[in-house]
Amino acid sequence: SEFELEDGISLEEGEAIALWYNPTLRMERLVVTRAEAQADVAGRWDDPALDLSRGRERESLYDGEKGRSVVERTWISAASLSITIPLSGRLAAARRARSAEVVEAMEQVAEAEQDLLTRFRADWLRWSAEVERRQLLEAHLTILSDVSEIAQALSKAGELEPGSARMFAIEMAQQQAEHAALSTWDGVHRAQLLEMMGLLPDAPVTLTSTLPTLAEEHDVDLGDDALILRHPAVTRLVAAYEASEARLRVEIWKQFPDIT
Repeated sequence: SEFELEDGISLEEGEAIALWYNPTLRMERLVVTRAEAQADVAGRWDDPALDLSRGRERESLYDGEKGRSVVERTWISAASLSITIPLSGRLAAARRARSAEVVEAMEQVAEAEQDLLTRFRADWLRWSAEVERRQLLEAHLTILSDVSEIAQALSKAGELEPGSARMFAIEMAQQQAEHAALSTWDGVHRAQLLEMMGLLPDAPVTLTSTLPTLAEEHDVDLGDDALILRHPAVTRLVAAYEASEARLRVEIWKQFPDIT
């Protein structure tokens, strides 16, 4: 559907905003960016080391004709160049390890995104149910107010016992207290939804409550191994295992010497 905020934020629009502006997800994506930057520079040869040294040696001589000492300065210069030729395979292993860490970071972001969407949808539906309940309670209070006024009038006319008339007043007070509590929780849950969307609590936006009308049926075989392996938590753990194995290979290859 078209993304339009002027008519209020729907559940689908809220999910899109949360995926883009949620601060936790943005921090997780920065970890991916850092891992990609480290992977770009991994596995390179060590730069040649050039060492230059320069100094001078003083030597004092006595000039008999002039009757004084003459200082002669001798300059000494030296240079060395060190080059390492990696024959052990350590650099290739380092590149593969960094690439595995990038995949691990991306799977971690995917798991965080799925977790956010699950919590966001659950909180949105819970808030929508409270909005619907509050609206029904407001309609009930309107009817109850009219009935209470009629009961008071009948009580004054002697057509209804005073105790029975007070029951309507008590019910009215209880329903008003419940309505006030729902209004308070509405503000709290609305602020939580805005926080997950990365917005301020006083953001000038309107949230559109959504309640499912029909339960969607999905033919899912929970015994399907392929379905289990696609779960974000499983794929993240698999990527973490592969990254650990790649780092272990780097440590193993470091035991083999290079030519310097």
